[in-house]
Amino acid sequence: MTANDVAEIGDIIQRWIQAFCVVDADTMKTFWPRDYADIVYQSEENQHALSSYDEIAAYWDHVPSTLESIPAVEDADVRIHLHGNDIATVYLYAMASAKFPGAERLYRAPFRACIVLRRLDGAWKFIHYHESRVLDLQRVTDALNAGEDEVLAYGATHA
Repeated sequence: MTANDVAEIGDIIQRWIQAFCVVDADTMKTFWPRDYADIVYQSEENQHALSSYDEIAAYWDHVPSTLESIPAVEDADVRIHLHGNDIATVYLYAMASAKFPGAERLYRAPFRACIVLRRLDGAWKFIHYHESRVLDLQRVTDALNAGEDEVLAYGATHA
């Protein structure tokens, strides 16, 4: 792998961020291979990982009804690591502002993602994606001590 690979992956990540910010479902689906058997896509809002191109496509077809846009991505920290000739990992951290349908204000929060790309037929494709939340342990402790644990509920509480 070369510095050109790093630049190419950096460009892919920038195109992905741009498509994510405007909720461009058609472009978001192009980052994934259609016939790769071991896909993992774990967004924060999904209780379980999506594990096929069809599941990811259906997810992105639905996203515009749950997310209007990401008006700002600030202070991005993107780290690209190459592993052999065909695998790369990307760590992304940024402050993001999200506009949700029906919300009067933007939701501003840290955003973290780890992305694994694989070179397939000469093109880099996402094969593993995982988002994680930054957890403020003091805020959690304060809410628990105040008997406000219901405000901590996040995602489904049962399978």
